[in-house]
This record gives sequence, structure tokens and C-alpha cells, in this order.
Amino acid sequence: PPSPPPPATGEPKDGSDDWPQTRVPSSSSTSAEDTLRQCKVEVRRCHSQPRPRSGDLEYDVEVKGPNGSIELRTTRTVAEFERTHMQLKRAFPQESPTSFLGFQDGFGVAAPPRLTSDERPPFGSCNSCQAADDEAFESIEAVSAWKRQMSEGTTIAGLQQWLNQVSTAGLLYRSPPLQALLGFPGPSNLWAAPWVPSLTTIAGCHQGILFQIASFVVGTPSDWFNFCGLSSRGVVVQMQPVADPTWHALYAQRWPAFAECLEYQGAQDWCTLFKETLAGRLECTLEVFDREKKLGFAMAAMAARIQYEAPQPTLPAYPYRVLEGLEGLKVGMGVELQWKMQFGSPFGWWFGHLEEMLVEPGTNLCNATVTFRHFPATSRWYRLEVRIGDAELRPCSFGGFTGGLRPMSEDENAHWMRFFPKEPVVF
Repeated sequence: PPSPPPPATGEPKDGSDDWPQTRVPSSSSTSAEDTLRQCKVEVRRCHSQPRPRSGDLEYDVEVKGPNGSIELRTTRTVAEFERTHMQLKRAFPQESPTSFLGFQDGFGVAAPPRLTSDERPPFGSCNSCQAADDEAFESIEAVSAWKRQMSEGTTIAGLQQWLNQVSTAGLLYRSPPLQALLGFPGPSNLWAAPWVPSLTTIAGCHQGILFQIASFVVGTPSDWFNFCGLSSRGVVVQMQPVADPTWHALYAQRWPAFAECLEYQGAQDWCTLFKETLAGRLECTLEVFDREKKLGFAMAAMAARIQYEAPQPTLPAYPYRVLEGLEGLKVGMGVELQWKMQFGSPFGWWFGHLEEMLVEPGTNLCNATVTFRHFPATSRWYRLEVRIGDAELRPCSFGGFTGGLRPMSEDENAHWMRFFPKEPVVF
């Protein structure tokens, strides 16, 4: 159910600086465009503590629906407002406000010396972000100087005036950057567009409905992994509360006698129990009726230690087998990482460098950090932590699955270098 509106003072309900998460606006009988045109955006207050690192002051913004109810609430800095203002000027030059916070063509203050390309941190990894790098950093560089000249009250009034202008111009419905700034669900912020059916929206906003869908589609372990493990990270997180009960039901469906025994023992973590039973490593003491089918055991139930007889696995072909062991691995050397996107797909080899190894004492297991230097150092794809040493296939934080690590010889490393890109890979 929707949360009640905050107190009239605009303070968080619990007295802290943490505001509730944004939620999707409630649907109505009018169209999405009409509803957005009737929404009212208000700047409520300024946080007393600046944002860490950047030092920018943060402002709480609320979006109210046509009936006055609070639909969205988010927190943004002046730099984020200014960046959106510049995007609106490029996309809607005739309709967007010509000034920001009362200053014509920008902040109206002397900009500090521009940073060189070597001094600037990377602004983004995509091509569109790189194209806007100069303009965005010019705005950001001016923020600190601008903040020293504007009082808190003047800033709130200026932001409110700018929001009123963009709302009156009808840009709220047409501009994804503006929707993202205000916390609206949309493709620009990895949500579905408002009022459009989407599994991502259901996972983020309607957890109960997600559980109902899962109970309908999940009938086997494969169904669980396909729906809850490989669809999206949001679905994985939201399904955690029902993960154990679901695996409990799958276990009882396949081994009802084992499930009854384990329930009596107060067992937990049914996913692990399912894997252990399927591998033939879990043993239960059960009563077997007519044991061994001999006359002497007729109409008797005898206790026995029972295991599931797992079929003998055949050795998987090379592209499907996880590479075991840590032999030959040294920090700093070039390595090949086994990685694949789909569970049933063959492994590919991904070249990287072994940055760190933390071997668990007394085991053949290791937590390793691998860097991929063909990506920029600021890219999310640059550094990966993996657990290696055994034959276990593990989920990867990049998506997909990882296997083992293979050390490179000097000749193999030189061969890889023939394909190393001249420029960092950005996408």
C-alpha cells in the first residue's frame, strides 16, 4: 500500500536525513500525458550537509499528482539540475527556459580555469557521455563558485521557478532526462516507462504480484534459474524472501520422504539441500516398508540409511568443464578467465591480469581479483572478483557465469597482445 504523505513541514517522517525510495505514480483513468501535464513539482528543502566528495548541497524534490497526493520523492543537487537544463536547451531550444536560476545563458559567474583532459576524472563511459564531457564539466566547474553567491532560500526559489517553467512548457512528458532527474520510471533510468506493463516495474514496485507470477511459472529448478536467476538483477533481489520456501516446495515435490525427514530435523537452506541430495551426498534415516522384498520382511518397516542414487556423470567436454586448481597462478601475470553468458553455453576465455590472490588456508580455494586493461580504469568492467580452485560454476557479478583461471606463458601472453586494442574499449 502507498505510504502516507510526510508532515507538512517537509521533514522526513523519522526525523532523519533519509527520504523514502521513489515509487511509480499511481495509475488513473486519464492518459499518461494528461496525468504528467497535471503533475506539480515542488522543491521542499535543502540538506544541511553537502554531498560527500563533490560538496554539492542537496535539495528534496516532490512530484504531486493531479489529486495532490505525493507520487514521487527524490533528492538532487544543483549540478544535476543544471546538467538537465543544458540537455533541455539542446533538445528543445525553442521551448526550454532561456536562463537557469535567474542567470542568462548559464550561471552568470566567471568560470574557473578549465581542467585539462589529464586532470579531469572521466565523466562517463558511453559515447554520448563523452560527447557531452566538455559542456557538462564546464557547468560542474562553475557550481562551486555559484554556490558561494547564492543563499539557500534564493536557490530554492530559483529551482522552483525553473521547474514551473519546464512544466508549463510541457517538457515533463517529452524529456527522459527531466523524468530521470525527478525520479520518474523510464528507459533512461533502467525502469519501464510509466503505466507500461514490465517485469522490471513489477519487481521494483509490486513484489506481491512478482511472487504470484513466480508461483505460476516455477515448477522445476530450471524454471527458477531462468526466471529468478537470469532475468534481471532486480528480480533476483526481490525474490530473495521467497527463495527458500520455493526450493522447499521443489524439494518436497521430488523427494517427499526426504523432505519430511529434513523438516522434522528443522532443516534450512533448501537450495543447498537440493544440490546435495541430487549429487548423492545427503543421507537420511527412513523407514522402508517390505525391505528387500523378501518374505521375512513382509508387513514390516525397517530403518535404513538412504541416499539418492545420482546418475554417474560423464566428463563434460572441454568447453563445458570448469578448470580446477591454482597451479602456476602468480599475481601480476596474464591469465585467461573462463566465462559464459548462458548456463548451458560453452565457456570462452577472457584475457586479463591477476591483480590479487587470497588463498584459503588448508584448501585449494582462492578469491582472486582480475583486471581487464582493455577497458578504462573507471569502467565497471575493469575489475572482477572471482572464486576459483574447485569445479564449481559460479554466478558472475558482470552477469553470466565464471569457471577457473588459466596462467599464460610468455608466448601465449605475446599472442594475446597482438589483439590488444590501441584505445580503451568504451561502450
